[in-house]
Amino acid sequence: MSDEALLVVALLGGIAALSYGLWRRQQVKEARLTARTEIEIPIQLLYRSALVIALASSVGPVAAGVFATLTDPWARSHALAMTMTGIGLGVVGMLAGLRAASRYCRVGLIRYTPSRLELQLGDGRWSTDLEQPYELEEGLAHGPAEMPVQVLYVKQGNNRWGFSYGLPLRRRPHGENVFDRYVAPLVNGEARVIHDRLRQRLGQ
Repeated sequence: MSDEALLVVALLGGIAALSYGLWRRQQVKEARLTARTEIEIPIQLLYRSALVIALASSVGPVAAGVFATLTDPWARSHALAMTMTGIGLGVVGMLAGLRAASRYCRVGLIRYTPSRLELQLGDGRWSTDLEQPYELEEGLAHGPAEMPVQVLYVKQGNNRWGFSYGLPLRRRPHGENVFDRYVAPLVNGEARVIHDRLRQRLGQ
């Protein structure tokens, strides 16, 4: 098999492995939250998180490219290995960027307890008393890059507030509504655990 064919196979395998890894990571996070009585979902500044992840992902490939330039022509004779090294470093950098973004790009928090649901975003505070009657308004919208997102509003009397989250892989949205736009904040897909728990309390 030629180096070009090996590279294509390696790229496709890497994409499949990365997709599975991200899906599995999401599953583990949801399972961990489901086992808890109280749940906290951090809110990250979307564009800052994307920038951190993009920068972290680019460090490895750039370093590999610089190394290849400094070691030419050796790098030319090992082009496949150098390419795979750059790809591998990019994946490692992306995973490191995800971890860094969750730590340094946090701007708020969604917190669920059996008695209350709270949203803290900057100086803003919203809450719902879950021991009193409440309603859910839910449906589909499109987020950044036309990504399908779940929209959830919690209503109690004149109090109405909500959030959106990216739909986890293979999950259909709750509700029949189609919203023109999603409601901020937009949080990670594990917020589905809170949404499911709110529905369960209503017998949905």
